[in-house]
Amino acid sequence: MKRAWIVGSGKRVVETALPVFAAQSTWELAGVASRRAKTIEAGGARHDVRALDALTRADLAGTELVYLVVSKPAVPSVVARVAELAPAGCALLIETPVMLFKHLGHLSRLDAFHATWVAEDCATLPCWDPVLALEDRARSAVFDRCAYAYHGVAMARTVLGGDRVASARRTPNGREVRFANGASYTAVEPRDYARGRLELRAPGWTAVTNGGESSSPAGLRRLAAVVEDGALAGFALDDVRCEMSAVERAVAGAPGAGDGMFRWMDAMKRVGFLRLLERIAAGGGGYSVRDAVEDCVVDYWLHRAGRYRATALMDPERGLARALYRALRVVARVD
Repeated sequence: MKRAWIVGSGKRVVETALPVFAAQSTWELAGVASRRAKTIEAGGARHDVRALDALTRADLAGTELVYLVVSKPAVPSVVARVAELAPAGCALLIETPVMLFKHLGHLSRLDAFHATWVAEDCATLPCWDPVLALEDRARSAVFDRCAYAYHGVAMARTVLGGDRVASARRTPNGREVRFANGASYTAVEPRDYARGRLELRAPGWTAVTNGGESSSPAGLRRLAAVVEDGALAGFALDDVRCEMSAVERAVAGAPGAGDGMFRWMDAMKRVGFLRLLERIAAGGGGYSVRDAVEDCVVDYWLHRAGRYRATALMDPERGLARALYRALRVVARVD
């Protein structure tokens, strides 16, 4: 069994990480650390949280993965502290959006780890299983109140097969994003999973979740949760049915409010986090830092300027943009 530590003790840890670690058998949770020592409860179990400043290299000896989920302003300094303690060969699973825009000049601190992945579980949601099983990939999508900020970019990148973001703009109702390979999506905001719906379009078919007919009824398909005895069991796109494993069903839990597919969003995200852990344990990886940073940058410019274009100044893969990040690092000093 592989050894892991969690650094952080907030809502994400209590509601997702600890229940998932308790349900799976690939990773041994060696301990939980946070800014200060305390006791937290998750799933009926109590966990003693160690103070991060009190940890030693001996505490993390043999650790193969650190899952880091702390407040966004604290990320660069906590990454540096964990890097001091982690043994050679240790990987880092860092929570979205990796770092604040003003801290992106500190991304080099991640180089201290054997590998770094991002805990973007929206990219591993089980609802994508039947969609990705089709030979013909969807080319456009409408995320109606179900895609939030940079998570929405990750969702669309996954289901549409998008690579780099070419452009994006704010609209009166949300945002529009286009990928370099021509795929695109519209997100209607604000997020409301109780009423959220999704429409996917491909040259020969259109798939919809709850909420009425598609504007393109030709080749209409239905994407829906498969529920057995009140519990989430998988997802189906017409006759393409993908069932979840027993462990995935166990971590999913109860649905939220509403009557559509996205009432299961919290459950799907727990399953998505479990899948990230399983992929890493199997020698694969999580969501890439490169993609997560771009998702964050696109979201930043949409909020600041109302639009994004993959120019030398904005694109995080371009030299001028990287120089901007280094300049911000000087201004936005961290410990």
